[in-house]
Amino acid sequence: MDHTLSTNQTERTLQYWSSLDSLSAETQRAVQKASVLIVPQNGFRDHTGPVFPTGTVELFRLLRERSPQSATVEIAVDEPQYKELTLHYDLVTLAGVVVEYVVAPVVAGLLVEYLKVRLGDRFSKSEVEASITVDQSDGVSHRAWEIKYKGPAPTFENTVQRAIAALAQPEPKPVENTTKRELPSEN
Repeated sequence: MDHTLSTNQTERTLQYWSSLDSLSAETQRAVQKASVLIVPQNGFRDHTGPVFPTGTVELFRLLRERSPQSATVEIAVDEPQYKELTLHYDLVTLAGVVVEYVVAPVVAGLLVEYLKVRLGDRFSKSEVEASITVDQSDGVSHRAWEIKYKGPAPTFENTVQRAIAALAQPEPKPVENTTKRELPSEN
């Protein structure tokens, strides 16, 4: 089965999300403290506000319950503006997640845990689409890398973990366009 993976530098760091004017002051303060942040897609068709894929509340709860105690998990939306969107049954779309580099590997594993619970028997046959932004800001410079994955659920964790590990290199390079690879057979 094929999967696509892209890694591109982005300005949408944790600081970016905490400074959105569309968030209340209370939500901005909560987002500023986050080390794991669930972020919306902005608009869909006629709706111009933030939207989240179906299952985001369950993902939020799992991340809050299972993340390391040192990690603060938040969602970048005020409750009255929260809207879920259901699109495809065969493709599971996860809400975007922005994480501090130090917790990124743990969060990737928790996303797989969430997928296994949500999909049950269908995990091995399902496709997933996800975006994880890894914030490597250090207080002086602000930089983040968005890792986008679309492909089989069983290869999600390994593929994303390798992409996260590659960010530890002195100068990570963005993946131009999208990379498609044929994965070896599981046999």
